[in-house]
Amino acid sequence: MKRKIKILILDAMGVIYKHGDDVEELLIPFIERKNNSINNKRIVENYKTASLGRISAEKFWKNMGLSQDLEDEYLNGFELAGGVIDFLRAAQNHFEEIICLSNDVSEWSKKLKNNFGLTKYINKWFISGDLKCRKPSREIYKKVLDDLKKIDSREILFIDDNID
Repeated sequence: MKRKIKILILDAMGVIYKHGDDVEELLIPFIERKNNSINNKRIVENYKTASLGRISAEKFWKNMGLSQDLEDEYLNGFELAGGVIDFLRAAQNHFEEIICLSNDVSEWSKKLKNNFGLTKYINKWFISGDLKCRKPSREIYKKVLDDLKKIDSREILFIDDNID
C-alpha cells in the first residue's frame, strides 16, 4: 500500500522567499551600503551566530556598527518566490500540515512571516535561531522529527533549494 505524504516542510530562503542566499544577496550589500568599514567575513560570522540564537538581532546590528532601527528597511528587501502563495493555497488541500524549516535569525523570521501573511498557510515554523542549531546538522532534523512525534519520516516531503 502506498503511503500518503502528510507533512510538507519547506525551506524559507530560495523556496518561500525569492533569494536563496539572503546573506550574500541581501544582507552583505545592505550592510556595505550603510557601513562600508565592516568586512564580509565579520558579517557572515555575526549572522551565523545570530542565526544560532547566540546573539539577538539587536546585538547583531550593534556588532555591525548600525542601529536596529534599520532592520525593517533591510527586511523590506525580501520578496516571496514567484507563485509561492498559489502553491501554498493548493498545498493546503494535499497535506495535513505545512511547515517551514530554515536557518534564520529568530526576530527576522517572525517579522517576515507576519509581513507576508504566511502564518495562514504555514502551521509551524522551525527556525535555527530558536532551535540553536542550523541545517544541515542532524540535530535540527532530529528536533523537527521529535516535535512531529507520531509522524513517520516517510510521510514527510521536504523541499529545500540546497542539496546539503
